[in-house]
Amino acid sequence: MIVIPAAGKGSRFKAQGILTPKFMLPLYGRTVFDFVLQSFADYYAHEDFVIVAADRREDRAFFESTMNVHGVQSYDIIPADALPGMIPAVHHALTHTRFTLDQPLLIHVADVYRHHFDMPRPNTNTLTADFVPVATRMPKEPLGPWETLLWGKGAGCYHISRAEDFVRAYEPSRAKMIHQIFGEKAMEAAEGLGTVLRLRAQGYALAPRMIPLHHVVDCGTPELYRAIRRTEFHR
Repeated sequence: MIVIPAAGKGSRFKAQGILTPKFMLPLYGRTVFDFVLQSFADYYAHEDFVIVAADRREDRAFFESTMNVHGVQSYDIIPADALPGMIPAVHHALTHTRFTLDQPLLIHVADVYRHHFDMPRPNTNTLTADFVPVATRMPKEPLGPWETLLWGKGAGCYHISRAEDFVRAYEPSRAKMIHQIFGEKAMEAAEGLGTVLRLRAQGYALAPRMIPLHHVVDCGTPELYRAIRRTEFHR
């Protein structure tokens, strides 16, 4: 199952006068979401796709049209408004989707395109997180898990052996309390770490992967989006 949260507020874009939802923004004659979805072209026929979308008719129509144009065989669009951050959005999707949760879960952000994407192998009780290098000169590969965390920056892609384990590891009441007291950024950081630790308590191993920087195209901020529009990339 591939879950793509796309119900964010787009605050950074709106602050710069860009009112169109980020995933609908034009990019080389298509949209940002077209490229995000294209990352998983090899999986259209046999993976369940779940999109977390704002509860607006135009958003649902956009996602349905895009999924159909790309030929995605099995998908679910879950409406979700005012959810603070990615982790609550994924939990909401998993507890409302029609798909079963006894299958591997891939979480991928709605503003990063990955060419040459390969799904992590379905190892038992493993959390895989993708990273890109933060320095031009890196230690010799292969990097161990802690070296990857030290030398990498998150690429917005996480793979968990079973979706139901993520649901058990997330604590909505705790997240809501942290969000109310400290705000969304603090909640995301605390719940990201908390969910990882609770998965570890379930017996999960961590398996970070270092991805070549040129395999990742990030449109997550207005500055990055404008830079990508000025730059040719493999697509």
